[in-house]
Amino acid sequence: TERIGALARKHKMMICVGMDEKDGERLYDSAILVGADGKLLLKHHKINNLNELMDPPYTNGTPYDICVVETPIGRVGVLICADTFVKDLLKKMAEKSPDLLLMPYGWAADIKEWPKHGKEMEKTVSRAAKAVGCPVVGTDCVGMITRGPWTGKTYGGQSVVADKDGKVLGVLRDRDAEVRVFEIQPMSRRATK
Repeated sequence: TERIGALARKHKMMICVGMDEKDGERLYDSAILVGADGKLLLKHHKINNLNELMDPPYTNGTPYDICVVETPIGRVGVLICADTFVKDLLKKMAEKSPDLLLMPYGWAADIKEWPKHGKEMEKTVSRAAKAVGCPVVGTDCVGMITRGPWTGKTYGGQSVVADKDGKVLGVLRDRDAEVRVFEIQPMSRRATK
């Protein structure tokens, strides 16, 4: 978290990143949002873990972990990967009225399934944007998994940005690192609440 905070301060930007988090004997699939000042704004523990695919298995977060935080760009929420497969978790996030939702994924498949597998991530991000009612940024890493039950599977990139209606605004490159800037309008729903 300290290194991410230093990067956020250096570049004067918020950063959201997924990571493994050890807390005593518990291992969490976590995502953090760090402010431009380098301070931790939000931490989310993944709730819908696919533990049959993880060794050691992650500890599940709870629906009470779903939250949003006020930022200079509006209310930002974070969910992780398979959390977005559960309608009740998307509904709980929608109840928090985020202006923007950030979702780090671990979207992996056999290499022969790419780039087609990325289309499923597009659909998932689009559905989440519609369900929550705000723009969504769904990110995926790039590279081959070298350990554990998923050894040999590939993260294919193809990160997705969708507007509040689920319209896909952009998809990053297949199986290649890419940085791109998107202009999206956070919802600014505070005035209506």
